[in-house]
Amino acid sequence: MLSARDYLKSTPGQTAEQIGPAAENAGNRRSSTPEDAQTRTCGEAVAPENGDAVRPQTRSNRPQRPSARPSAHVTERPASRPAERTSSASKRPANRTAPRPDAHPAGQAAARPSKRPATRSSARPAPTLYAGSGPDQNPLRRIVLVAGVVAACALLFFGISNLFSTCSAPPTEEEPAAEAEAESPPTPEERLAALPAVETGLAELDLPTGTEPQAFAPAPAEGSAVAVQPVLSDASKAAIDQAFAPFAENDRSFGFALVDLGTGRGIASNVDAVFYGASSFKGPYCVYFCQSQIETGLVTRDDFVTSGVMSESGVFSSQGSDLIGSMIESAILFSSNDTYGALRNDYSDDALAAYLEDLGVDPALAYDTWFPHYTVRDGVRLWLNASEYLSSGTETAQWLAGLLERDETSYLREALKDEGVQVQSKPGWSMESFENGEYNALCDAGIVAKDGRRYLVSVMSNIPYTTSNVDLFEVVIAAVFAARGDLA
Repeated sequence: MLSARDYLKSTPGQTAEQIGPAAENAGNRRSSTPEDAQTRTCGEAVAPENGDAVRPQTRSNRPQRPSARPSAHVTERPASRPAERTSSASKRPANRTAPRPDAHPAGQAAARPSKRPATRSSARPAPTLYAGSGPDQNPLRRIVLVAGVVAACALLFFGISNLFSTCSAPPTEEEPAAEAEAESPPTPEERLAALPAVETGLAELDLPTGTEPQAFAPAPAEGSAVAVQPVLSDASKAAIDQAFAPFAENDRSFGFALVDLGTGRGIASNVDAVFYGASSFKGPYCVYFCQSQIETGLVTRDDFVTSGVMSESGVFSSQGSDLIGSMIESAILFSSNDTYGALRNDYSDDALAAYLEDLGVDPALAYDTWFPHYTVRDGVRLWLNASEYLSSGTETAQWLAGLLERDETSYLREALKDEGVQVQSKPGWSMESFENGEYNALCDAGIVAKDGRRYLVSVMSNIPYTTSNVDLFEVVIAAVFAARGDLA
């Protein structure tokens, strides 16, 4: 028996309504859409290429638009095999609403024409991993993506946990050995601390002569083993010479001494040359005044100066206008010539001369004005005595030590500011003089403490004071202090 479509093809010009009753079969009926009715009206039914089956709709999941008109129905034999893809001309899905079996009116001739009839098949396309974008995306792909994300998170968590466990794990046996190999070499202070301690006094201190820098050590005590003498390295000599080179061109000279007070070892050069000390003598003089006047009870820091003599500059009047303690403070902190001069004028120089002689220092310094000329050897003896007094622990000694630690100017402190040191010093300086440079001066002396070691440092020169010369002079001090590494 011919199907309705076959009959239409053989009898053009007739509509589906004219042949509907004759084309009915005993099989299942399919609901008609408005497009079907329109196709029947115009006589534009399209047969599939295989002749008897229409390919099922591939986009069956798209939401359907409700029809505003009653549907027309035609009967059609069920497909005997899976349908093939419909033509690309189809734009809308078929209406899946199941109509009543007898709903097949013939009066739908005025319905909107359809490009092709839509058919429904029970055949379902095979699942694919990717079925396009939007609603057609296959759930299998989503499962694979979720599984991949979970696996990546698990790997990330495992990696972070492993990193923390590695960082917090105790070091293996090989790690301490590696750390020991990477340790820095001992510092000069650590090497000196390993040497036998020697009480450095005036009797044991024997500075070398000569103008070349050289290392020295005190003579061993009777019956003790002879210690290995330190030797100043060529590198240290070259560094000191290079630091002083800018001044050597102008016929300047300098002398220095550095002594480790724990072993008596040191470095020295040109210690017997005489230099103008300028204000550097104020430090040793204030030590003398505290030892001989305040510690003995002859005066107190709260006493007034009683002589009623004005200082040479006329700026300071000592007519009971200031206390002894305040005058010492001004002489140390601000290098006041007036307060220092008032003390020198009020107290006898003879007592000072006797004090100097006991220290092995030339007593003539007491009469060489208030700002004497002296040698590095004299300066070392003066500050060796000062070191013993400042560390004695008395109330006056602690007070004076505090002043020397915070004086307004200190070339030693400035030159060694990056060394982590504590400095007690009193510098001196004088500008270019017209008396053959006799009163030119840049010098500083005092006690430098670093990492438990105490060094006595004295550097004197006939370099005139200028800002640029001060910077170069501090380079010389730094080079001398760096040479302490050759002492052990």
